[in-house]
Amino acid sequence: MEKYVAYNQLLDKVQQAGGYVAIPASERPCVMLNGEGAHRHTLAAAIFIGNDESSPLKLISNRFTAWDIDDYLNAEDIEHLLNRI
Repeated sequence: MEKYVAYNQLLDKVQQAGGYVAIPASERPCVMLNGEGAHRHTLAAAIFIGNDESSPLKLISNRFTAWDIDDYLNAEDIEHLLNRI
């Protein structure tokens, strides 16, 4: 699936859930963060819709850091999140 298709489907799911989806600790997927020269894994704890109109979806890691899903995740990881929520 192309990144923008997966992103829009995930956005729709989060909107339908009221703008915030918590992922239970036992089901948190590991995703790869790509950006600013860093490539690292993190556990996704929640997804929410922020105020950024051009890229509203944000991921909260298990370390309570928010990441812009469009900027830091690839299509495969967005699909992985889509299948987990």
